[in-house]
Amino acid sequence: MKILTSAFFISALLLIISCEKTPEPSIEKQMKVEMAITLDDLPVSNLVSVEQMVSALNRHQVPTPYGFVTGSYIYKDGADSTRKQAILDYWLQQGFLLGNHGFNHLAIKRYNSPNDAWRNVQMNERALQQIDRYRQQQNDRVYRYTYLDEGFNTEIGNTFRHHLVTQGYKIAHVSINPADWVWAEKYQACRKQNNEEAMALLKDQFINYTLEVIKSRQEAAQMLLQREIKHILLLHANEFMGEVLEPLLAALSQSGVKFVSLDEAMSDPLYQQYQQQTLPKQSDILNKQALMTRQYNFSTPTQPQLPTNFAELCT
Repeated sequence: MKILTSAFFISALLLIISCEKTPEPSIEKQMKVEMAITLDDLPVSNLVSVEQMVSALNRHQVPTPYGFVTGSYIYKDGADSTRKQAILDYWLQQGFLLGNHGFNHLAIKRYNSPNDAWRNVQMNERALQQIDRYRQQQNDRVYRYTYLDEGFNTEIGNTFRHHLVTQGYKIAHVSINPADWVWAEKYQACRKQNNEEAMALLKDQFINYTLEVIKSRQEAAQMLLQREIKHILLLHANEFMGEVLEPLLAALSQSGVKFVSLDEAMSDPLYQQYQQQTLPKQSDILNKQALMTRQYNFSTPTQPQLPTNFAELCT
């Protein structure tokens, strides 16, 4: 899920992390954060990447991680749908869960009507229904908006949300978004150049960056709510995540993060408050909360900045 274009994302970030040499991930002790792990854009083409992610999630005993499925990826580029369905079935075999991320991964503003948006959810549901194990989790339907855009204050957005709620879908909000898709694109560029030094650098820098994002969202929760919240981390299923998820989870665990299920995280009053109501902005729920409560002077650090030479790396 690409929340922002790369150019806008890079220009909007605030805290500079040096990229001149490969640093060890800096581990912040005793963060005392409860966090659910979620991965968007399943299924990926590469079974090896899924196996790596599954291994990391199991090793760190992450409770029932959610993977959000974009159904068109099952058939993308003429792919063998049976092979992609097998990847999703393998995910479910681990005791993990699948959520609905829309069939075509379209932003809600691109639909002509609420019915068009709802049909996209139904198409995705039919694609998921082809997997036997998915049919066993029908009492647990969860939806995540593409681009985190809920269609705030629009007829399409409000009617579409009503469809979701009345059909029993829970909304999987996000509180921590390290925009790993930006790193994944750069990682692929370095891979094509066989630049292993740069690839190792990117993994370490991404872990440090994610820790900084978590700290900024902790500050945001204290400023807005005067308390900590249960966090929901948004990651994406791809080759980069296959290789970085293990050291990332290790760093999170070492820093004091306690992994919880998505259901447990969503029990936090902040998420419960906004299950039926559409929210503004393509952003995490804390920024959305600031706008909903008219805290326009909300000045918590938003996102730390990418490394200074990130744009030039592997060009």
